[in-house]
Amino acid sequence: MSYEEDYRRPYKAKCACGKGYIRYFKIHKSNDFGQSRESKTTPEIICDECKEKFHYEEDYPFSYLVPNGYTRKIKEPELKKEYQLTESERFLREKGIEYIEEILADMTDPKHRFQKDLTSIKAKFFAQEWTCRTGKKSLEPMIQHLQYFVKNYESLMRSIEEKAPFVDEFDKKYKDYLDKYWDVEDKSFKLEFKLDTEYERQEELAQENYEKEHEYDDFNAVVHYDNSYKKDFTGLFWDTLYIKKCVDDPYLILKKELYLPSKIVIAKRYKAVCSLCGAEKIIVSSDMKIEYEDWAGYVIKEHCECHEPSSFEVKTMEILNLLGVTYEREVKIQGLNSESGYPLRFDFALYKNIDSEGKPIYDLAIELQGPHHYEQGYYDEYGEYITDESISSEERFKRQVDNDQRKVEFCKDNDIHLETIKYSSSDYEKLEKRLIEILKENGYKYEK
Repeated sequence: MSYEEDYRRPYKAKCACGKGYIRYFKIHKSNDFGQSRESKTTPEIICDECKEKFHYEEDYPFSYLVPNGYTRKIKEPELKKEYQLTESERFLREKGIEYIEEILADMTDPKHRFQKDLTSIKAKFFAQEWTCRTGKKSLEPMIQHLQYFVKNYESLMRSIEEKAPFVDEFDKKYKDYLDKYWDVEDKSFKLEFKLDTEYERQEELAQENYEKEHEYDDFNAVVHYDNSYKKDFTGLFWDTLYIKKCVDDPYLILKKELYLPSKIVIAKRYKAVCSLCGAEKIIVSSDMKIEYEDWAGYVIKEHCECHEPSSFEVKTMEILNLLGVTYEREVKIQGLNSESGYPLRFDFALYKNIDSEGKPIYDLAIELQGPHHYEQGYYDEYGEYITDESISSEERFKRQVDNDQRKVEFCKDNDIHLETIKYSSSDYEKLEKRLIEILKENGYKYEK
């Protein structure tokens, strides 16, 4: 599956003379399998003066303007492994045997048992370096190491002399390499790329102006009836919103797509009132749907701002809707209050009959009980329930238990069958089965 460009973002850096800049675009691509990749365009020097004198080079992780005729891509010289000095050979070549013997004499003095006893500056310095490198302070391993040079002096020197011509030649080449490298470094100009927000704003403004100029141009579109159009929601509830009447039929929604064919969606608009706070709002039938989001679970777009339905409540709504069962949400019944007098609510209330005034006679209440109903704790910022033994959590849990018990007693006194469904974040699959059991037990018909 080929990758297609989703978007590109501009980055720029000041040039060497400060009169222009260098720009490239970072391109984001993806395919139908959800895979993505990023690439970038070749940086462009947008400055006539710098364009004549410099060219662009990358020397990871940095970018530079390099004078023409120079390059940072200088090959570093290499010395074959068989000609490389070992660590012991390098040390002997650099320090000499006299240096080693002087240190060894200080360390093997019968009076010198610890590093603090050493008198030679060279011996003290060697001991400190040894301790830093190995983490050990004992003189014994140091002495054994130095004695190795004395015992093997002749063989080590023969190896050093054999390798010397190759090492000397390499050292010369490496010095030339460093001279060239630092010469180019001094002449190069290091670039600091940043996101070009001004360019993005200009592009967005240009796009907005273009869309405004062509807003009323003729275009081709597919007319599409939304699934919700076939149903009349008047007199029903959508969460806590009671649908009073249809105010627009048909209601046309224009969806102009940038890369896809445009659509005209036909739906309805309804006037609704919230059963909790009494607020009125206009809702569109095509927005009366339930969706699943990875980070939030089940969500609904249309609901009253006075409350936020939980994922488990929304999933219950979806199941009852599919079963064709009429219900009411967040129902307050007169006489059911907390200890402080605050009205308590049932998550879902169902009824089969209405009284002489046209009000429902509730005979079934369904309560969805998350962990806070049966375990002391709190919800963190990510919606996870954390068990907690603090005093505040204990008081909150006691209030919750008391409210739940009040609902139980109220339902017993008022011939309402109360069903509680305990849940955690992973219990969605069991929910439909349990709801069907509850409907059967209480004589409610549902669509299979």
